[in-house]
Amino acid sequence: MIIKFVLFFTCRKLADVTRDSMLDTAEFAIAVHLIQSRLVGLEIPRSLPQTLSLQHLPLVKVPQMTMSEWEAYQNTFSWKDEHNTGYLDSM
Repeated sequence: MIIKFVLFFTCRKLADVTRDSMLDTAEFAIAVHLIQSRLVGLEIPRSLPQTLSLQHLPLVKVPQMTMSEWEAYQNTFSWKDEHNTGYLDSM
């Protein structure tokens, strides 16, 4: 469990390019890429590679979430939290 936390924290820290403790869409994509890379056996770099810098990523416009979508996500996260599953799947 500690190793998973360290993996998550390291990837999140590397991906938070703006250092505002929040991940925007592009930074989240970087974090997911780093985690997926580690899951297939690659090492996590000590610093973010230039190829993953924000200037190399396309701008993604994410539509605003509707109230029903927000409620669905909230229900999912609440259920996952209550049942201590600790991760999201494709339910």
